[in-house]
Amino acid sequence: SGASGSVDFTNVDISGTSNSGVYYTKDLKGELTGTIGTSAGAGIKFGPATSNDISWTSMDLSTNAVGIETAGSGTLTFMDSDFANTKDAVISGSGTIDFVEGTVDSTTVEVTGSGVFNRLRSLEVTVTADTNAVSGSNVVLKDGSGNPTGSAITDASGVATGLTFPTETVTSAGLNVESLSGYEAVTVAKVGTYSYT
Repeated sequence: SGASGSVDFTNVDISGTSNSGVYYTKDLKGELTGTIGTSAGAGIKFGPATSNDISWTSMDLSTNAVGIETAGSGTLTFMDSDFANTKDAVISGSGTIDFVEGTVDSTTVEVTGSGVFNRLRSLEVTVTADTNAVSGSNVVLKDGSGNPTGSAITDASGVATGLTFPTETVTSAGLNVESLSGYEAVTVAKVGTYSYT
């Protein structure tokens, strides 16, 4: 609880822990990658004094009692990760867990605090004008109510990546399956060369 600074745990293989595989009682910078399984508690646990926003890619958290547990206030993001636990996530604080693509069972998620669990999918949008790629165009993805769910700028190939949209959310009120009808991608771009006198 008195720790500070940074520590890296890379390519770990943690199993059979009685409390949690890795437990952060306060914010600590550093990388955590690898496999955490067969824990009697959480694979990764965050205490109420934690507030950092942290992201993982291809994290394997399976066969634990709980995959990820947070009592903190930060946003924890998992990209293309695989969970298969008794409870894939538990949120007792005000924090947010964003799970993008990968494998997770939202019906096992438990939220008792004011936080939220978001099951997200990602989307790529290609912008062309007369078959020519349009680069540098800001693309906004909007849900059926007109609320933006993500934005990205097209690259040299005219592709905007990293757009996300929720398919399921879990709050203390329970699981909500989001409507996917009415979504649209909106963009405005300068196309071609213009001159005036």
